[in-house]
Amino acid sequence: MAQTGTTLIGIGTLLLVLWALRDGLLSAPQAALEAPATIDGSISAALLGGAFLAIYSFIGFGNMAQTAEEVRDVKQVLPRAMILSLGIVFVFYLAVSAALVGAGGLEELTEAQAPLVRAAGREGWPEMPIAIASLAAIVNSALTQTIASARLLYDIGRDGRGAPQFLGRVNSRTNTPLLATLAVGLVVLTLALFVPLKQLATGTSYAILLVFVGVNASLIVSKRRDQPEEVPNIWLAAPWLGLITCVGALIGQLVLDLWPG
Repeated sequence: MAQTGTTLIGIGTLLLVLWALRDGLLSAPQAALEAPATIDGSISAALLGGAFLAIYSFIGFGNMAQTAEEVRDVKQVLPRAMILSLGIVFVFYLAVSAALVGAGGLEELTEAQAPLVRAAGREGWPEMPIAIASLAAIVNSALTQTIASARLLYDIGRDGRGAPQFLGRVNSRTNTPLLATLAVGLVVLTLALFVPLKQLATGTSYAILLVFVGVNASLIVSKRRDQPEEVPNIWLAAPWLGLITCVGALIGQLVLDLWPG
């Protein structure tokens, strides 16, 4: 219930911000046409850095797979849900970015602690209610990560693959991996209290890319060995493309971090 509630609040807040920036959204095509035709090295680095941080949002798509055991008709429902969610997220990212570009004043927004809240405030909307509502997105991310990580820890403990066996137990009353959830919740709380958000997002993006590299490499090896009949026969180029892209993103961000000049 909490997960659903925070998701609805987050989506509603984004829709409210888009409504506040509707003039900027309509002006975005003209602003894009007037943008410089060439991109220098600093802009390229900024684009790569922004794209790298955006990978943080993809953690949700991987987390969906961790709850597969709780889905009915998982082979049909889960792939459709992942594709649908990817499309929704893409539309929101594109719309918000376009609205901010069309509204102008990007230098001011880059210095703001909450750019979307500040952008809505410039249009005459009260910032405090929007800021409070936007916290639902942060809470939603924490809940999502806690649930998915707890399920993963539970699976590892249950199957004896490295985690203590007591983490693989299900509570008799709630029928949920309570101990694994508490353990993950403690880690999430510690990181949220003591690690700055940007550093946390950057570290998470590194971790996600490393996981994606491993997943794509595993898919390549698995497809070369066998192709199960009940699994969709994805073109072999897809995991190769994913592997190359993730490795390239990792190398590019490492270069930016080690030689920021």
